[in-house]
Amino acid sequence: MNSPKYIYKSEDQLRIYEFISEGPKGIIKKMVAYTFTGTENIYNLGFGDYNEETKRIDDKSITNNNDSLKVLAQSLQQFMLLQKSIQTLQFLQQEAQV
Repeated sequence: MNSPKYIYKSEDQLRIYEFISEGPKGIIKKMVAYTFTGTENIYNLGFGDYNEETKRIDDKSITNNNDSLKVLAQSLQQFMLLQKSIQTLQFLQQEAQV
């Protein structure tokens, strides 16, 4: 996806990402979080506005900040980074067993 993307930051394991949505509704902190489900290679995707009061992702909020393509492109980029991270980890684990 060659759409414009936001600058983001993540923690070391590339499981939690945050970025700022900018549009007519203002500046809104967004988060994407991947959590392991317990089944190999299956992760749950959490996405939404970050609620500063609860310190949680609000996946029910509807921002309508007129940047949905940019937000989608950003989320897809983060998914691809997670995939690459998992593949690298699996490769390193295989190499360690040799």
